[in-house]
Amino acid sequence: MSGDIDADSDAELDKRLAAKSREAAVRKAMNYLSIRDHSRHELMKKLLRFDFSNEDILHAITYVQEGGWLLSPEAMAAKVADQLHRKKKSHFYIQGYLRQKKLPNVPRIAEIEEEKAQKLLAGRFSHLSNPSLNDKKKMAQFLQSRGFDRQTISRAINGIGNDTSGTSESF
Repeated sequence: MSGDIDADSDAELDKRLAAKSREAAVRKAMNYLSIRDHSRHELMKKLLRFDFSNEDILHAITYVQEGGWLLSPEAMAAKVADQLHRKKKSHFYIQGYLRQKKLPNVPRIAEIEEEKAQKLLAGRFSHLSNPSLNDKKKMAQFLQSRGFDRQTISRAINGIGNDTSGTSESF
């Protein structure tokens, strides 16, 4: 009879510990989301750092999703892309970042890409009023190292200088 009481109390204790562990996983997920938005993949990856069971992590993810605190992958991708656009990151960089976070791709908008490239050039090469061919090559290398494609680089370089020679040259 004493063994039945111990078994019942052990089962009750296990249930309480499991409930506390789930609550802790939810709290940790909410803490991460209170700092900034996370993708589902990113949140799972962070919760795996702790000693939560897979069931606790899935429960926490489901809880924050149903509560509306976890953005849809499409909304998250658009938000992240917008933030990276403001930091003048290239579309290639943005796509790699989204892929790393397991988020869907966003469309490339050529006008925005060209505008970002021109702003980067204006900041770095503002001292050049009439860039030479050698200066344009340096500009092209600068933009290429930041992940801009050849077409965008060519348009941005040819759009900044007063010198119209070499406008058909592709960098």
